[in-house]
Amino acid sequence: MQNFSIVSWNVQRKLNLTGRTSIKKLRNHLEGFSAEIIVLQEMCDAKEVLEGIEKINSCNVFIPTINKTVDNGIKGYNYNVIISKYPILKADEIIFPNWNEKIKLQNCTKVDIQLDNKVLRIYNCQLAIVKAGIETRLGQLKHILFDAQSHNGPIIICGDMNATIPKVGWNRIIIKLWHQEPQKEMFIDGKFIDYDERELFNQTINQYGFKESLDLYTPTWSPFKSKIWELFKLKLDWFIVKDIKVVDIKLGEYISDHKSIKAKLGI
Repeated sequence: MQNFSIVSWNVQRKLNLTGRTSIKKLRNHLEGFSAEIIVLQEMCDAKEVLEGIEKINSCNVFIPTINKTVDNGIKGYNYNVIISKYPILKADEIIFPNWNEKIKLQNCTKVDIQLDNKVLRIYNCQLAIVKAGIETRLGQLKHILFDAQSHNGPIIICGDMNATIPKVGWNRIIIKLWHQEPQKEMFIDGKFIDYDERELFNQTINQYGFKESLDLYTPTWSPFKSKIWELFKLKLDWFIVKDIKVVDIKLGEYISDHKSIKAKLGI
């Protein structure tokens, strides 16, 4: 069995209501990672940031070019970047169908990495949230899961899934209003989803033979970068695997508004 380590992290380089992670803080934290594969979301200005980190210069890096837009004056803010000490055989972006005309869906980064005699496929994504709901996010997840069927080997699907909707109650009402999530997107195939979106996601990935490696209800997001302020106890970050042994997995501390996921895996 070949063991390797990986980190997945939403770095919050996109400017939002709680600010963004400075380049200096981001570089310092990345330099502390010993993982052989690093998967990053919301990595705007990726090339500029990574060029300042010496140990990454010797790695293989995929910075997508299609998934590039302008938001709040920042170019290319939604890069889903993958860094690997192992060879990247192929890299691409999944462009989602235009289910929701009111929003622009981010592309999902997809790479095949050579690990000894196995090819590991990684999907790195940040699913929709503002003006989008369960229907759009589930559609994105299923699109990735369907694409993954073409790969005969170990697979990781990770990133910021933005599964925000809890079961029916006041928290659901507040979150829906906050993110402008349409009521019509609370229905899947005509059936109203009155339970937690995380549970729906978990049921879906299990149907495709995948497994979520983290606890379903442990929060990974805090708008003020503190465990004290984990509003609504949202688990936004997922680490989904197939044909992989999870030797160890844990959450990092709040450097951005998301905790990083640090995993040791075996193939």
